[in-house]
Amino acid sequence: MAEPIISIVDLLHANGSNNPSGLATLHGYANLEDIKTVKTPKNPGDVGASLENIATITEAHVFNVGKCMSKLYGTENKGKGGYAPVGEKDSMGYKASAELSHPGSKPVADGLAKVFSSWNGLVFIKEADSIVRQYGSPEFPASVKVTYDTGNNEGYRGYKLEITAYGQAVIYTPGLNFTPAAVV
Repeated sequence: MAEPIISIVDLLHANGSNNPSGLATLHGYANLEDIKTVKTPKNPGDVGASLENIATITEAHVFNVGKCMSKLYGTENKGKGGYAPVGEKDSMGYKASAELSHPGSKPVADGLAKVFSSWNGLVFIKEADSIVRQYGSPEFPASVKVTYDTGNNEGYRGYKLEITAYGQAVIYTPGLNFTPAAVV
């Protein structure tokens, strides 16, 4: 029998440790053409691969000069994110999905909805415990569908963003960065 490529470890949870659910209110997105070098997690067969580093991007993406992530606000307690397996045994992959709600009725949001209909980019969702996950990759860019609803007199008026991408929503440890790349 062949040796496993990656060592399997215990998966435990410390009693009493904090585990908040939900999302923060500030997230980010970026056009793939604005990124000079997209960083990726290690592959399972790479030297030094571990369970942690095959699911984590530890180096910041390198943006083109003057470019960076754009900010994306989501209403508190009206969003969620995650991923789930798709396919069958021996042919299984993942599909990540997230939902955000953005309040109001704004021409810029209506315009962004049109752009997102044929957009190639990455979305960075910040969870309540400050972990940032990346949705999308160069091979499978994030898809963002935007709907608008006036709501009723006691409801929510605004936009709903449905974000999907094939692949896991990998942890992006460099975090959100809204500072344009400088000339090196």
